[in-house]
This record gives sequence, structure tokens and C-alpha cells, in this order.
Amino acid sequence: MATVTLILLILALACFVLAALNVAAPRLNLLALGLALWVLTEIIPKISDM
Repeated sequence: MATVTLILLILALACFVLAALNVAAPRLNLLALGLALWVLTEIIPKISDM
């Protein structure tokens, strides 16, 4: 499970960096995607503990 959260965190970081560099992504908000991935990394371990 740790590898999944690590991969999601790396993807979130990439989205934040691309958003900071103002890279145009058609029909995609990179900041929102990065935040969603970051929140998902917090939710996944809590769900797996249930």
C-alpha cells in the first residue's frame, strides 16, 4: 500500500510543478488534480485500516 501512496504523491508533485510552470493542459486543471491526488493519498491508508 505504501508504494501506491508514494506513486500518487509523485504524480501530485508533478501536477503541482506543471501548474507552477503554467503548462497548458487542455480541459484539465492541474492544481485541482494535484490536490485530489494528495487527498487520495491520505484517504487510502485510512480506508485500508478499516
